[in-house]
Amino acid sequence: MIRQAHDIQAIILAAHGSLREANVNERIQLLAEQILKRGDFDEVVATFHQGEPDFCDVLDEVRADRVFVVPLMTSEGYYATEKLPADLALNPRFEKISVVQTRPVGTHPLLAQTIANRVRQLASDHLAKEDDITLALIGHGTPKNVASRRATETTADALRQRMPLVQVLTAYLDDQPPIESVMARATNKSVIVIPFLIGGGTHAVRDLPIRLGLTIESGQHVSTAGLSNGKRILIDKPVGHYPEIADWIIQLAHQAAKES
Repeated sequence: MIRQAHDIQAIILAAHGSLREANVNERIQLLAEQILKRGDFDEVVATFHQGEPDFCDVLDEVRADRVFVVPLMTSEGYYATEKLPADLALNPRFEKISVVQTRPVGTHPLLAQTIANRVRQLASDHLAKEDDITLALIGHGTPKNVASRRATETTADALRQRMPLVQVLTAYLDDQPPIESVMARATNKSVIVIPFLIGGGTHAVRDLPIRLGLTIESGQHVSTAGLSNGKRILIDKPVGHYPEIADWIIQLAHQAAKES
């Protein structure tokens, strides 16, 4: 039997994306395919502020009459709370179907525990004790929207409760305190940096290590581990690369379905 549109439920993954780094959007497209294969939802598509399909056109990419938009973002900042809903509403289908936007992935309640587990594993791998670790949680931030840093600070507070022996600092790519302050503020010999970012673009793989004092190696490759300001530093992958993120997206969509 052919299912009708009103029987179909869709997830839309809404990400900032990149026009310059194709691998950023490709990874999110692969995540959408991975979630689709799980079978919880009939359609799963990705959309991008920078990329195709964009926020304005993405509703044309699904047949479903019930759509759950999950911001693949870390914070409830400008793109999640203003740009995304405004652009979705420009599509003619918006008024004809049910469109429910969830909270951003970066606000999922399990994220802090996942980061704590990750830091403990990294510490164990590198023979560092918890009371000799500084954890630097690096958000994007922007002085144009104070809400953009809220999820980073909330997650840092949750990490302090879960890891009381660890010094937890926050710093921002585009806000105060800046990334460059981390090594001077760190009171421990080992610094583990968790990029509170979704993508693995230039910010994560190049800007962040350089601004933390790591050197450029041959071929313009930037190391993610080494010495800076007399301390050992290790930069982990962005939280958007955690395998658990697919589960969080599905959970956010299911929760929104129950509440809508």
